[in-house]
Amino acid sequence: MASCLQSDIYLKTEIQEKSRRILFFKTHDKKIKTIDRIIDLDSNIILQRVTKSIESGDTWRFKIFNRLEIEGNEIVEYLITKNSDNGKVISYNKCGEKIREKNVKSNLILTKFMTN
Repeated sequence: MASCLQSDIYLKTEIQEKSRRILFFKTHDKKIKTIDRIIDLDSNIILQRVTKSIESGDTWRFKIFNRLEIEGNEIVEYLITKNSDNGKVISYNKCGEKIREKNVKSNLILTKFMTN
C-alpha cells in the first residue's frame, strides 16, 4: 500500500475515430472513443475510463462522458451521465482507492475539457 502511494503515475490518452454508417452508406458523423488510462512505471493499469461521443461538424453529442486527470497527488475522475444537468467529480489516491465524491454542474466539467 505505501509503495503505490510513493510511486509515479502517468496519464495515457488514446483516441479512436470511426466513420458512422447507416446501412451501407457513410455519413459525415464520426464516432469518437477516448480512452484514459492511469498507469504506473511498470505499465500496470491503475484506472481506465472511456468517453464515447459523436461528432457532427462542429457539434458533439456525448453518449458517455468519463474522463481522468492527475491533479497533484490525486487521480480525479469527471463523470457526466447522459441527459443530466449534474455531474460528479470523484477523487482517488495513487493506488486507485476512492477518497471522496462531489456533485457539480455538468457545464463546468464540459468547459474545463473543451477549452484545453
